[in-house]
Amino acid sequence: MAQLKTFAKYKRLIEEFNTRQDHTLTSYDEDLQNEIGISQKQLDRLLEDLTEEFDNIVVEKVAKKKIFKLLKPIDIFVEAFDNASEIGWFFNLAHEGDPEIFKELQKYTNTQKDIYKFFSSPFEDLASFEKKIIFKRLKTAVSLNEYRDIKFAYNDKVDRDLKCIKLVFIDNNWYIAYVDSKDELNFGRISFIDDVQ
Repeated sequence: MAQLKTFAKYKRLIEEFNTRQDHTLTSYDEDLQNEIGISQKQLDRLLEDLTEEFDNIVVEKVAKKKIFKLLKPIDIFVEAFDNASEIGWFFNLAHEGDPEIFKELQKYTNTQKDIYKFFSSPFEDLASFEKKIIFKRLKTAVSLNEYRDIKFAYNDKVDRDLKCIKLVFIDNNWYIAYVDSKDELNFGRISFIDDVQ
């Protein structure tokens, strides 16, 4: 019976984390102590137990006071990438893994979910200045649903009026999915593209 009462207290504390705007609790909260019917030391112990049990509850010390904070996944991503400039692809990759957890991230993704499609992790090296320009031009074409003239390295001629559908990452390589003049869907590897106009 005692375990059920303790479990109910843990549950109430987790609910309280979620109701607070800043997702923080302290053991000095007298209203919470009175509601649960415990002392400041007991509340501190319960919060410490939750911190040990859950990785997304952390302790911050302000002077001699401990503040327990619930880090939601959204908070972690916002804090980590708040100042990054080109992370839309990352949020879209994560969104495909678990769409529910990233609902609040929509404002950070610039609504780019229809531009990228991932099949593995996005780490192909497109470090050269020319490849970055090509990638940006293709990204613009996909986002605006536009056509482009593309010069592939393995082809002597320029392929004209290709409708850029999506940037796709497969087997550690970036591709552009496009529809040609014959209405056929094709994939062109971005590292094999010499120019995009």
